[in-house]
Amino acid sequence: MSSSPRVSVVVAAYNHAPFLTQRLRSVLDQRYDDVEVIFLDDASTDHTADVFAPFADDPRIRAVFNTENTGNAYVQANRGVKLARGEYIWVAQGDDYAHPDFLATLVPILEANPQVGIAYCQSLAVDETGREIESLGRATAGLDPTRWQGDFINDGRDEIRRYLIQRNTIPTLSAVVFRKSVCQAVGYFDERLRLSGDYLTWVRMLMRSDIAFVARPMNFFRYHGGSVRRRSSQEGLLIQGRYRVLAAIRDELGLPEAELEAAFDRVLKSWLKKITRRENRIGLRGGRAIWRLAREVDPGLRRRLLRRLLGLG
Repeated sequence: MSSSPRVSVVVAAYNHAPFLTQRLRSVLDQRYDDVEVIFLDDASTDHTADVFAPFADDPRIRAVFNTENTGNAYVQANRGVKLARGEYIWVAQGDDYAHPDFLATLVPILEANPQVGIAYCQSLAVDETGREIESLGRATAGLDPTRWQGDFINDGRDEIRRYLIQRNTIPTLSAVVFRKSVCQAVGYFDERLRLSGDYLTWVRMLMRSDIAFVARPMNFFRYHGGSVRRRSSQEGLLIQGRYRVLAAIRDELGLPEAELEAAFDRVLKSWLKKITRRENRIGLRGGRAIWRLAREVDPGLRRRLLRRLLGLG
């Protein structure tokens, strides 16, 4: 490994002991080897330390074990980015794993295209045993049924305006290799958001850089009992995240009024759909937090809500 590695891999773990060996092996066995590995454990209460022990003497790895849990994946991601010496960053979450070609495929795209700040690949969801469940292409199929079936590079602002304004089209952090300098320029990952900090950060990064996508699935996103995205009680945080993303887009892109109106309508529709289900997973406290933020971000909220209640929108 060179004295200044090209890629810094941040392995962020919290109680991922059952999956950690596969995660670390999938990083260390990459066919691209100009890397350093920064292992960050967020005060795990399982036997993560024992699982990590056989890897501790690998000269490619630096390890930091927190004594107190931060409770926020983006705090750990930011710590890793700030410790990183590489030009490119891969935040490899501790319960996911990757194909050996992951870095060898994505890094050359960044090298050949200096304007690209984010390069990512398609992901497959797997269960605790590694059995494939589905492609995360479902996250984008409703936007365009064919676009994500092939590789592309696109202008970042165009990507926001056409797609990210509607939803996060980069559904998992582990599928991304990004340029450290661009992440630094936007102030790192937003630690105010527990579930959508990556979404907001991608939008901010794409305001000043382009995006590249590889259709080959080389990232494997793990669904298990501890997965953040399986905690239905936090659905309200996702709605809050979407409002913060729209605020950033509104302030920095200067979109036509009609496009902003349509975007705010979509978020309100999603919010109302969740709270009118038989099982309201947002709850009173979450609803109040969304309402306060929505009033601050969307000046047409009351009018929009009235139209919905009257069945006019």
